[in-house]
Amino acid sequence: MPTFVFSNHALRKFIFFKKHKIYIRRKDVGETVLKGKVTDASKLPVTESTGEFDAFHSLVVIYRKIRDGFFIITFWIAEKGRYERKIQ
Repeated sequence: MPTFVFSNHALRKFIFFKKHKIYIRRKDVGETVLKGKVTDASKLPVTESTGEFDAFHSLVVIYRKIRDGFFIITFWIAEKGRYERKIQ
């Protein structure tokens, strides 16, 4: 299992979403990186992966590959379909 290292910005995003009663787990972010529907690596070394959050929203994760796993830079929730159209 790869390791996931979260930037301070990403850690603050968990708190931000929790204040708004949107519960995103580290596991959700990790699964999006590993099993995302759409992955855009056109801006390497940074990669964007988009996966399903709920019926109406997608979870978008920006990350960088590191030796033992992934460095999560940031993530957000977007309207379903907005980021899935990028690269398929």
